[in-house]
Amino acid sequence: MTVTGPAIQKLTILGRSRAEVPSKDDILVGKDLLELLTRAMYVDPLAIYREYVQNATDAIEEARRQGMLASNEAGRIDLHVGLSERTIRIRDNGASIPRAHFLHRLLAIGLSSKRGKGLRGFRGIGRLAGLGYCQELLFRGRSTAREPVTEISWDARRLRELLNSDSAVHDLRTAVSEIATVNRSSGGSWPPRFFEVELRKVLRIKNDVLINPEAVREYLSQVAPVPFQTDFEYGDRIEDFLLKHGVGEVVELTIDGGATVRRPHQSAFVLTPKITDRFCGVRLFEVPGLDGGLDAAGWVLDHSYLGAIPKRLNIAGLRVRAGNIQIGESNILADLFTEPRFNSWSVGEFHVLNKKILPNGRRDEFEHSSHYSNLQSHIATIATEISRTCRARSASRNFLKATKHNLQKIENDLVVARSIPHSFPFRRRHLSALSKLIRKQEINIEKKLADTTQRGELLNRIIKLRREVERLSSDRSNGTLLKRLTPAKKKAYSEVLSAVYEVASDVSVAHGYVNKILRRLRAK
Repeated sequence: MTVTGPAIQKLTILGRSRAEVPSKDDILVGKDLLELLTRAMYVDPLAIYREYVQNATDAIEEARRQGMLASNEAGRIDLHVGLSERTIRIRDNGASIPRAHFLHRLLAIGLSSKRGKGLRGFRGIGRLAGLGYCQELLFRGRSTAREPVTEISWDARRLRELLNSDSAVHDLRTAVSEIATVNRSSGGSWPPRFFEVELRKVLRIKNDVLINPEAVREYLSQVAPVPFQTDFEYGDRIEDFLLKHGVGEVVELTIDGGATVRRPHQSAFVLTPKITDRFCGVRLFEVPGLDGGLDAAGWVLDHSYLGAIPKRLNIAGLRVRAGNIQIGESNILADLFTEPRFNSWSVGEFHVLNKKILPNGRRDEFEHSSHYSNLQSHIATIATEISRTCRARSASRNFLKATKHNLQKIENDLVVARSIPHSFPFRRRHLSALSKLIRKQEINIEKKLADTTQRGELLNRIIKLRREVERLSSDRSNGTLLKRLTPAKKKAYSEVLSAVYEVASDVSVAHGYVNKILRRLRAK
């Protein structure tokens, strides 16, 4: 046996060599891994709220399973966003962590005890999200009233010093021991069971968005597992459907003791200062899996599809949730539409049920797999149908607009026709042309519009216009001026003035010219 170094051994057998595994002592995990987990992991700073709310929700569900929460007791997450002291606190009434496991779980990195249990967080890195956005990150809690409160403090400022310097500290284990400290205190005024995350001296990032309560509320109303608005017409039906598929209960989440954070959906929504639309139905979907069962359960709200829904409403797009927490942004499924722009016309969500469809580490997409491809394929069919609806309703609106314009033009031309003397040759031709236009509009309405109230209103206008054409066609009035003329002059004037109508590009303009001529003749 030939030894080539302390890490690799080569064993020569019959002229062949086989590499042995490296020695554990030669495998090092450097401190720079913490930089990747804290500075480079998240694009949106607000994502740290999602990570901590996600962990709190897991703890609440665990407490529910263990009977720690009464059947009538809500899972609760309380946020404090302190602008003056630049502090964030996130507390839940979930299962917390027993004293015996507190240090092991919270000092471990990438070693989650939740892996394989079907919970939302399972990589053991999300709790470190706040390290990149504050000077000090603290975790504290206890699982029973008999335990002291255990607190672990991570010195984020010291971490940045270690990462930015040529310190002798290079490995991850030593770096953590340099920045983490542990404290225990008696129960005092702390709740008998709780877990809390605290960020102190929060950094100023993106207009101080992390300690802007309204920005935090707006963000969490979209991504957190919170209930719909009480007056949202379809909220109860959607929640019942999701509960039937085991999506999980919603939590009671408050910010600084204010009203419970709720989803942003409302029955009616304002598109522009002049246009308000209303949801008129909801479609529920079950996406079948490759191995039986369901990959997802989803819902899509129906409305008029008048155009892109303003971003300020925070409801646009087909979105995806896992564990009732949003994954990615509102455009995560945009590429499944025949035209991505139609995603912003849509309102809906798909809740992943298949545990084989996993969010990636940043939770902005899912890990690629045959199961995720199957989910995308089924949603693409729905997105294509929505795209067709967008086009069809857009075409219908354009048709309605054009039809109303055409009918108004016919009505205006009939007003002119009423004052054109019967002896004018143009009058007969004009009424005949209007009759054909009315028939054309009638055919188009019957062909292109479904049997709706608008269709009935337009056809009633058609009937009135046809009757008016018939009435004017039978009217033999020539006007008082032409009656006074000799037959020869009447014929001459009729042909000349009729020619004015013929050559003019617009009947109303021609009518103005003819009236001027008649007034001048009348003056003589």
